Amino acid sequence: MVLLNLTHNFCRHAVEKDYKLSACYLDHGQRNDTSVDKKTVASFCKKAKIPFYSRKLKLEANAPEQELREARYLALTEIAQKKLDGATVFTAHHAQDDLETLLFRLIRGADPTTIKGIAPKTQTSTKLSLTRPLLEFSKQDLYDYAVKKNIRWHEDTTNQSLVFARNRIRHELIPWLEGFRPGACERIYSFFGELQKQRPDAVRAAASPKKIAKVSERLVSGKGSTVKSVRFEVLKNSVDRLLGAQNSQRTTKAHWQALKLQLEQRQATRRGGGSQKTIQFPGGNALFFKGTRLFWISNSLQVSKTNP
Repeated sequence: MVLLNLTHNFCRHAVEKDYKLSACYLDHGQRNDTSVDKKTVASFCKKAKIPFYSRKLKLEANAPEQELREARYLALTEIAQKKLDGATVFTAHHAQDDLETLLFRLIRGADPTTIKGIAPKTQTSTKLSLTRPLLEFSKQDLYDYAVKKNIRWHEDTTNQSLVFARNRIRHELIPWLEGFRPGACERIYSFFGELQKQRPDAVRAAASPKKIAKVSERLVSGKGSTVKSVRFEVLKNSVDRLLGAQNSQRTTKAHWQALKLQLEQRQATRRGGGSQKTIQFPGGNALFFKGTRLFWISNSLQVSKTNP
């Protein structure tokens, strides 16, 4: 509701009047009080004359977080592309959401050279453009703004459930860290930011955007990329790019270790070949090693089912 209020005020007072704001509410079907959410948003939109869209997702009760996320972004993609001519979607992720994401990836075992938080701007595998303008603000900042501006909101009751891993980080780990050392979370958040800035120059040079884009194109082409000609840093970033924002968040250190080992073993041979090998990645994607070449396979699990 804070995000809706801010974007509405921006569009009203912007010098350029080309901005068109719409609001979208998605019901995941996981709780019984969503009608209050919908009415709260719809009421604001009616008064502000903002086009309002809503969609109830067909998901089973207690569906996994990843399934909810994927269904949500698929629905947003359909609405943004088909009804709103490819509009950019703004989401209200804030600084605490970002910290929770970083801690979750750290606990799960993320690779230190690629660990990252929520991107301010990104594009999903379905070509949905996402912008998150509130990442620099804390959750308390949003509460304070809502109270000051007399903005009505409704709390998501599932945010209090400890069934979800992210909620346990929010309600148990973060308060414990702050109790152990006040200001700890802010320092951890700053540390992750510096970690991303201070990657070795050699790694950054080896994994330049142009090289990554070129290798990505080769991997998805019918010809593939040669094992001998690609460096691990470039290949890793190319795979991360092909996975897209959602699936790249689900990678672990084990994925990258398997990739590095396979690449090193093949590059150690005289011709760079070896027996066929498939390394699975999140989202049913895979990197396929065949002889001296490697290929990217989207939805590899579905392919293997139809072509055993």
